Amino acid sequence: MSYQKPCYEIGRFSINCNAHGLGFLDPPSLDIIFSISNILAGDLAKSKAAWLSYMVHLGGLTFCVGKNALRIPNLVTAERFGSAILHRHQAALEDVNGAFKLLIDNGNIDRILGLYARGMQEHDVGAHDFKKKEEDHCNSICFTLLANIHPSLRKVGVETSITKPSGTPGRIDMLVSVTSRKQLFVLEWKSIQIDFIEIGSGSRLKRADALADIPVASEVLDLTFRNDEFRAGQTIKEWILNGPKDSIGHSPQQQLRDYAQSREIKKWEKDGYAITPVLVVVVRSRLVLLWNLAGDKLDASPRLALE
Repeated sequence: MSYQKPCYEIGRFSINCNAHGLGFLDPPSLDIIFSISNILAGDLAKSKAAWLSYMVHLGGLTFCVGKNALRIPNLVTAERFGSAILHRHQAALEDVNGAFKLLIDNGNIDRILGLYARGMQEHDVGAHDFKKKEEDHCNSICFTLLANIHPSLRKVGVETSITKPSGTPGRIDMLVSVTSRKQLFVLEWKSIQIDFIEIGSGSRLKRADALADIPVASEVLDLTFRNDEFRAGQTIKEWILNGPKDSIGHSPQQQLRDYAQSREIKKWEKDGYAITPVLVVVVRSRLVLLWNLAGDKLDASPRLALE
């Protein structure tokens, strides 16, 4: 099997790796070469340059010839990095491979998003986790699952790109293409933070865990916004379909429709790709709500991303 050695611009690579935290380098199943439990981790946690230097010293990264960039040197290292990231997200390699197989064979992206939801429920427990925005979740699922560098996942033929249109704050778009079946998933991401939804009482963690027990999408859609400048009193469903009641902003439904009908997506259609537009709403770092666009409107079957 051939292996393309990816090059990363130094700044971007350090940010992505640092976002996963140092913990992902030290699961017990990995070789001691990636363990930092016996060294002073403080400098590595605070300094991108120190972390990168340490990884170059260990042989986990090396330099791209003729470029101001670093690369993963070989297949073994890529496998270790990929496995460590999956371990950090509490995702088993065989589960992710199974989700990719479902995506490629059946055109079903729900399982991948369900794996992300499970990892999010287990991992997002701190105050900063409950403040994640669309971009945070989008980057997380991309680098953890969809674009994980483990060789067995990279050979399946799933490509992912993330765009943030200029002039549209808070809007994140993701394209997931499956070349073998010529299918393109157009994902419009939204994130509803924990303090903006009326549910339960107590700490953020207790309220988030109460949300995780909701079994069906219809109950999630009936939840009401609170403490929100533009959406207070609206249900999630009303906001998705109609937009904020006290703002001129477009609804998530309209944003997804506009992107699915954009010139960029029309180029994919011209190349013979089937287009599947999906609204992805992350609710309080606990649930992932999925809703497909059918024509100009969202269909009658919103659902939760479950394993």
